[in-house]
Amino acid sequence: SDDSHTRAQSARPIDTPGFRRQLRHVGFDGSALRHSPQQLLAGAMRAAAMRRSGGVWVASRSHHVAPHDRAVQPPALPEARPLARAQATGLGCWWRSGNLATTRRGVAAHTTSVPSNSNIFSYPLSHQPKTLYEHPELYEAAFSYRDMKQEVKFLRELYAKHGGGAPLNSAVELGCGPALHATGLVRSGVAHVTGLDLSEEMLAYARWKYDNTGGAGPAAAAAARTAATAPNRSGKGFGAKVPAAVAAAATPSLRLMRGDMQSWSLPGGDVAAPVDMVVCMLGTFSHCLDNDAASAAFGAAASALRPGGLLVLELAHPGDLFDGTFIIGDGGKEVWEVPVSDDVKILVEWGAEFDNFDPVTQVLHRSVSVNVLRGDDVDASMEEVVLQRQFTVQEIKLLASIHGLTVDGIYGDTQLGVDLEHEEAYRMIAVLRKAS
Repeated sequence: SDDSHTRAQSARPIDTPGFRRQLRHVGFDGSALRHSPQQLLAGAMRAAAMRRSGGVWVASRSHHVAPHDRAVQPPALPEARPLARAQATGLGCWWRSGNLATTRRGVAAHTTSVPSNSNIFSYPLSHQPKTLYEHPELYEAAFSYRDMKQEVKFLRELYAKHGGGAPLNSAVELGCGPALHATGLVRSGVAHVTGLDLSEEMLAYARWKYDNTGGAGPAAAAAARTAATAPNRSGKGFGAKVPAAVAAAATPSLRLMRGDMQSWSLPGGDVAAPVDMVVCMLGTFSHCLDNDAASAAFGAAASALRPGGLLVLELAHPGDLFDGTFIIGDGGKEVWEVPVSDDVKILVEWGAEFDNFDPVTQVLHRSVSVNVLRGDDVDASMEEVVLQRQFTVQEIKLLASIHGLTVDGIYGDTQLGVDLEHEEAYRMIAVLRKAS
């Protein structure tokens, strides 16, 4: 079913930078960030209680505790796990081509032991995978805690708020990976949706999954026809009777296209061009490691947008760059489990202590480990180092101004009411609007 990507909603990271920001929000000063997240939360609760009673609580670094990078279950604090959310660095974030040792997308592969065939996977791989991104089904499962239905709903809400009143008829997802956002937009009634990625294996998987989970779905065509006939801000529209040509053009479709987000364009005369919205989700833009790459990606997106169209970028929360944790090699390791069956689970470790961060380039070398566990045995494993640039709000504003875009909104979560300073903020979602 189209809910398969949410099969691991119970899987939650137990230690994230966003989690630490929440602790600081309730008054915890971060002096014991080496403690387990459960102990940090307990400490924050004690500190808040002490403040209310006029007392003082001091965290001691020397106290012997379990290291925070262990997947410790919180027996006395059942509410701890939902508070720890994942940084926006999941689906769609690894694009690679060429030499696996160092690719131009900034990915270094260390060790790989992933079977091409397993009874826990359904997609028929074209070759033995050498990287996680070459095993799309494992990749999707590893990051399946993301609520794609909610995120697609949020994208539509963003467009309704910032899109100038025009109906949403076309969209492009950059670095689409399994194309879950693109698929969701199609199924919500967007008539023309394109997913762009460099990986042929991932695009083949996206098509396979889309076709095997019902395609656009019967409700999408009706929703798209309604959008196509809706009046724009000038009050003009087709009215109740839909011309046959319009109805045919409004039939939702998903196009998957191989390309680089720094240099892509839709074919000349394409029915979807220029597009209403371009989205780049889940930290994908962070793989533009230098200014030239970032500017090129902005330019390509701006060229594809209609006047008044939107570019939506999801990136790491800029607070992660300024709180000092990267400099001291404590960028916030995230650990989570994804249950697959009664005896199989996937253990993901995103980041490691002392991951290298370059304060000049703002590039983080993030260690990633994915293990498929069958009982107590490791059935498959993979370790990689992913290079990600950390962006500030001011850099995003500058890139936007260079390419005829303006920042129309900044959010800290996939909810309209959450800004960057909100206690629930743990990522940055920038909404950029092309001049009308």
